[in-house]
Amino acid sequence: MRHKLSIIVDIVKLNDQNIRLILQNSDIASKATPGQFVNVRCCNSNELILRRPISILNTHEDCYDIIYKIVGEGTKRLSNFKIGESLDVLGPLGKGFTKEPLDKTIAFIGGGIGLFPLVYAASKFKDCDIDFFVGFRNNDEIMIIDEIKKTGANVYISTDDGSFGYHGFITDLFSENIKKYDKVYICGPLPMEKACVKILRKHGIKGQVSLEERMGCGIGACLVCACETIHGMKHVCKDGPVFNISDVFLKE
Repeated sequence: MRHKLSIIVDIVKLNDQNIRLILQNSDIASKATPGQFVNVRCCNSNELILRRPISILNTHEDCYDIIYKIVGEGTKRLSNFKIGESLDVLGPLGKGFTKEPLDKTIAFIGGGIGLFPLVYAASKFKDCDIDFFVGFRNNDEIMIIDEIKKTGANVYISTDDGSFGYHGFITDLFSENIKKYDKVYICGPLPMEKACVKILRKHGIKGQVSLEERMGCGIGACLVCACETIHGMKHVCKDGPVFNISDVFLKE
Protein backbone atom coordinates (compact mmCIF):
# COMPACT_ATOMS: atom_id res chain seq x y z
CA MET A 1 0.00 0.00 0.00
CA ARG A 2 1.52 3.28 -1.15
CA HIS A 3 1.56 6.26 1.20
CA LYS A 4 -0.66 9.01 -0.14
CA LEU A 5 -0.45 12.67 0.76
CA SER A 6 -3.81 14.32 1.40
CA ILE A 7 -4.00 18.11 1.46
CA ILE A 8 -6.10 19.68 4.24
CA VAL A 9 -8.68 21.83 2.46
CA ASP A 10 -10.74 22.78 5.50
CA ILE A 11 -10.96 22.19 9.25
CA VAL A 12 -14.28 22.35 11.12
CA LYS A 13 -14.47 22.11 14.90
CA LEU A 14 -17.75 20.33 15.66
CA ASN A 15 -17.44 20.52 19.45
CA ASP A 16 -14.75 20.45 22.14
CA GLN A 17 -13.41 17.05 21.08
CA ASN A 18 -14.51 16.29 17.51
CA ILE A 19 -12.89 17.82 14.44
CA ARG A 20 -13.84 17.42 10.79
CA LEU A 21 -11.16 17.47 8.11
CA ILE A 22 -11.85 17.92 4.42
CA LEU A 23 -8.93 16.29 2.62
CA GLN A 24 -8.01 16.49 -1.05
CA ASN A 25 -6.82 13.29 -2.69
CA SER A 26 -8.56 12.22 -5.89
CA ASP A 27 -7.33 8.62 -5.67
CA ILE A 28 -8.85 8.01 -2.22
CA ALA A 29 -12.01 9.98 -3.02
CA SER A 30 -12.68 8.00 -6.20
CA LYS A 31 -12.02 4.55 -4.72
CA ALA A 32 -13.60 4.84 -1.24
CA THR A 33 -16.78 2.91 -0.42
CA PRO A 34 -19.03 3.22 2.68
CA GLY A 35 -17.52 1.56 5.73
CA GLN A 36 -13.90 1.86 4.64
CA PHE A 37 -11.31 3.86 6.56
CA VAL A 38 -7.96 5.59 6.19
CA ASN A 39 -4.89 5.12 8.37
CA VAL A 40 -3.48 8.53 9.25
CA ARG A 41 -0.02 9.47 10.42
CA CYS A 42 -0.62 12.01 13.18
CA CYS A 43 2.71 13.86 13.15
CA ASN A 44 5.68 14.44 10.88
CA SER A 45 8.27 13.28 13.41
CA ASN A 46 9.23 9.74 14.39
CA GLU A 47 7.81 10.10 17.91
CA LEU A 48 4.49 8.41 17.11
CA ILE A 49 4.98 5.35 14.94
CA LEU A 50 1.47 3.89 14.82
CA ARG A 51 -1.12 5.49 12.58
CA ARG A 52 -4.72 6.16 13.63
CA PRO A 53 -7.57 4.47 11.73
CA ILE A 54 -10.38 6.95 10.94
CA SER A 55 -13.63 6.19 9.10
CA ILE A 56 -14.45 7.99 5.88
CA LEU A 57 -17.53 10.21 6.33
CA ASN A 58 -18.16 10.98 2.66
CA THR A 59 -16.55 11.89 -0.66
CA HIS A 60 -17.14 14.78 -3.05
CA GLU A 61 -15.27 15.41 -6.29
CA ASP A 62 -11.57 14.96 -5.48
CA CYS A 63 -12.01 15.29 -1.69
CA TYR A 64 -13.07 13.10 1.21
CA ASP A 65 -14.09 13.98 4.77
CA ILE A 66 -13.12 12.39 8.07
CA ILE A 67 -14.06 13.23 11.65
CA TYR A 68 -11.83 12.31 14.55
CA LYS A 69 -12.12 12.64 18.30
CA ILE A 70 -9.23 13.99 20.37
CA VAL A 71 -8.67 11.22 22.90
CA GLY A 72 -4.89 10.77 23.15
CA GLU A 73 -1.50 12.04 22.09
CA GLY A 74 -1.89 10.98 18.47
CA THR A 75 -5.15 12.76 17.78
CA LYS A 76 -3.92 15.72 19.84
CA ARG A 77 -0.95 16.02 17.47
CA LEU A 78 -3.29 15.66 14.51
CA SER A 79 -5.26 18.68 15.72
CA ASN A 80 -2.13 20.83 15.30
CA PHE A 81 -2.15 20.56 11.51
CA LYS A 82 -3.32 23.60 9.54
CA ILE A 83 -5.23 24.21 6.31
CA GLY A 84 -2.89 23.74 3.32
CA GLU A 85 -0.68 21.22 5.05
CA SER A 86 -0.53 17.57 3.98
CA LEU A 87 -1.22 14.38 5.91
CA ASP A 88 0.47 11.06 5.22
CA VAL A 89 -2.48 8.72 4.69
CA LEU A 90 -2.96 5.06 3.75
CA GLY A 91 -6.27 4.25 2.16
CA PRO A 92 -8.95 3.53 1.44
CA LEU A 93 -8.61 0.41 3.59
CA GLY A 94 -10.79 -2.52 4.62
CA LYS A 95 -14.07 -3.95 3.40
CA GLY A 96 -17.17 -1.82 3.78
CA PHE A 97 -20.94 -2.22 3.87
CA THR A 98 -22.72 -4.11 1.12
CA LYS A 99 -26.34 -3.96 0.01
CA GLU A 100 -28.24 -6.60 -1.93
CA PRO A 101 -30.59 -5.48 -4.75
CA LEU A 102 -33.67 -6.69 -2.86
CA ASP A 103 -32.83 -4.71 0.30
CA LYS A 104 -35.37 -1.89 0.33
CA THR A 105 -36.10 -1.17 4.00
CA ILE A 106 -32.95 -0.46 5.99
CA ALA A 107 -32.02 0.70 9.48
CA PHE A 108 -28.74 2.26 10.54
CA ILE A 109 -27.82 2.24 14.23
CA GLY A 110 -24.87 4.39 15.30
CA GLY A 111 -23.44 5.41 18.64
CA GLY A 112 -21.16 8.42 19.09
CA ILE A 113 -18.35 8.49 16.51
CA GLY A 114 -19.65 5.19 15.16
CA LEU A 115 -22.28 7.04 13.16
CA PHE A 116 -19.79 8.46 10.63
CA PRO A 117 -19.36 5.49 8.25
CA LEU A 118 -23.12 4.92 8.44
CA VAL A 119 -23.79 8.43 7.12
CA TYR A 120 -21.69 7.61 4.07
CA ALA A 121 -23.67 4.40 3.53
CA ALA A 122 -27.01 6.19 3.91
CA SER A 123 -25.97 8.69 1.24
CA LYS A 124 -25.32 5.83 -1.20
CA PHE A 125 -28.41 3.73 -0.46
CA LYS A 126 -30.94 6.40 -1.44
CA ASP A 127 -33.12 3.91 -3.31
CA CYS A 128 -34.14 2.49 0.09
CA ASP A 129 -36.54 3.44 2.87
CA ILE A 130 -34.09 4.31 5.65
CA ASP A 131 -34.49 4.72 9.40
CA PHE A 132 -31.40 6.15 11.09
CA PHE A 133 -31.04 5.61 14.85
CA VAL A 134 -28.23 7.54 16.52
CA GLY A 135 -27.31 7.78 20.19
CA PHE A 136 -25.18 10.26 22.12
CA ARG A 137 -24.29 10.64 25.77
CA ASN A 138 -25.75 14.14 25.96
CA ASN A 139 -26.92 17.13 23.93
CA ASP A 140 -23.41 18.64 23.72
CA GLU A 141 -22.13 15.63 21.74
CA ILE A 142 -24.79 15.70 19.01
CA MET A 143 -23.22 16.12 15.58
CA ILE A 144 -24.05 16.29 11.86
CA ILE A 145 -27.77 15.53 12.23
CA ASP A 146 -28.56 17.88 9.33
CA GLU A 147 -26.20 15.88 7.16
CA ILE A 148 -27.97 12.65 8.07
CA LYS A 149 -31.35 14.21 7.21
CA LYS A 150 -30.03 15.21 3.79
CA THR A 151 -29.77 11.50 2.93
CA GLY A 152 -33.56 11.31 3.18
CA ALA A 153 -33.47 9.06 6.23
CA ASN A 154 -36.01 9.17 9.06
CA VAL A 155 -33.84 10.19 12.01
CA TYR A 156 -34.32 8.98 15.60
CA ILE A 157 -32.07 10.49 18.30
CA SER A 158 -31.44 9.42 21.88
CA THR A 159 -29.27 10.77 24.69
CA ASP A 160 -28.21 8.83 27.75
CA ASP A 161 -29.14 11.71 30.07
CA GLY A 162 -32.33 12.77 28.30
CA SER A 163 -31.01 16.22 27.37
CA PHE A 164 -32.27 15.74 23.79
CA GLY A 165 -34.64 13.34 22.10
CA TYR A 166 -35.36 9.94 23.59
CA HIS A 167 -34.11 9.47 27.16
CA GLY A 168 -32.14 6.23 27.18
CA PHE A 169 -29.95 4.04 25.04
CA ILE A 170 -30.34 3.99 21.28
CA THR A 171 -30.80 0.21 21.42
CA ASP A 172 -33.95 0.72 23.53
CA LEU A 173 -35.32 3.23 21.03
CA PHE A 174 -34.56 0.86 18.17
CA SER A 175 -36.26 -2.10 19.87
CA GLU A 176 -39.38 0.00 20.48
CA ASN A 177 -39.65 0.82 16.77
CA ILE A 178 -38.46 -2.47 15.34
CA LYS A 179 -40.07 -3.85 12.22
CA LYS A 180 -38.96 -6.42 9.70
CA TYR A 181 -36.10 -4.54 8.09
CA ASP A 182 -34.41 -6.16 5.14
CA LYS A 183 -31.06 -5.30 6.68
CA VAL A 184 -29.61 -3.37 9.62
CA TYR A 185 -26.18 -1.72 9.70
CA ILE A 186 -24.45 -1.13 13.04
CA CYS A 187 -21.41 0.85 14.18
CA GLY A 188 -20.61 2.11 17.65
CA PRO A 189 -19.31 1.14 21.09
CA LEU A 190 -19.08 -2.60 21.77
CA PRO A 191 -21.91 -2.71 24.38
CA MET A 192 -24.23 -1.05 21.87
CA GLU A 193 -23.21 -3.41 19.09
CA LYS A 194 -23.73 -6.47 21.29
CA ALA A 195 -27.21 -5.29 22.31
CA CYS A 196 -28.17 -4.59 18.68
CA VAL A 197 -26.89 -7.95 17.47
CA LYS A 198 -28.89 -9.71 20.19
CA ILE A 199 -32.07 -7.93 19.06
CA LEU A 200 -31.48 -8.73 15.39
CA ARG A 201 -30.78 -12.40 16.04
CA LYS A 202 -33.93 -12.64 18.17
CA HIS A 203 -36.08 -11.30 15.33
CA GLY A 204 -34.20 -13.07 12.56
CA ILE A 205 -33.13 -9.86 10.82
CA LYS A 206 -30.00 -9.75 8.67
CA GLY A 207 -27.34 -7.18 9.43
CA GLN A 208 -23.76 -6.03 9.21
CA VAL A 209 -21.59 -4.65 11.98
CA SER A 210 -18.45 -2.54 11.76
CA LEU A 211 -16.01 -3.65 14.45
CA GLU A 212 -13.61 -1.40 16.31
CA GLU A 213 -10.22 -2.84 17.28
CA ARG A 214 -6.80 -1.42 17.99
CA MET A 215 -4.74 -1.58 14.80
CA GLY A 216 -1.05 -1.64 14.08
CA CYS A 217 -0.46 -1.69 10.35
CA GLY A 218 -4.00 -1.35 8.97
CA ILE A 219 -3.28 -3.75 6.08
CA GLY A 220 -3.36 -7.19 7.73
CA ALA A 221 0.39 -7.65 8.19
CA CYS A 222 0.33 -7.71 12.01
CA LEU A 223 -1.91 -9.56 14.48
CA VAL A 224 -3.09 -6.62 16.59
CA CYS A 225 -6.67 -6.51 15.29
CA ALA A 226 -7.38 -10.25 15.06
CA CYS A 227 -10.99 -11.24 15.77
CA GLU A 228 -12.81 -14.56 15.98
CA THR A 229 -15.40 -15.48 13.36
CA ILE A 230 -17.19 -18.68 12.33
CA HIS A 231 -14.65 -18.87 9.51
CA GLY A 232 -11.67 -18.72 11.90
CA MET A 233 -9.54 -15.79 12.98
CA LYS A 234 -9.76 -12.72 10.76
CA HIS A 235 -8.18 -9.27 10.69
CA VAL A 236 -10.55 -6.37 11.32
CA CYS A 237 -8.44 -4.03 9.17
CA LYS A 238 -8.25 -6.30 6.11
CA ASP A 239 -11.19 -8.73 6.31
CA GLY A 240 -13.42 -6.08 7.90
CA PRO A 241 -14.05 -3.75 9.58
CA VAL A 242 -17.53 -4.73 8.35
CA PHE A 243 -18.76 -8.28 8.96
CA ASN A 244 -22.11 -10.04 8.73
CA ILE A 245 -23.56 -10.33 12.23
CA SER A 246 -24.03 -14.06 11.68
CA ASP A 247 -20.27 -14.48 11.25
CA VAL A 248 -18.76 -12.78 14.30
CA PHE A 249 -18.38 -13.50 17.99
CA LEU A 250 -18.49 -10.20 19.87
CA LYS A 251 -16.17 -10.10 22.87
CA GLU A 252 -17.60 -10.02 26.37
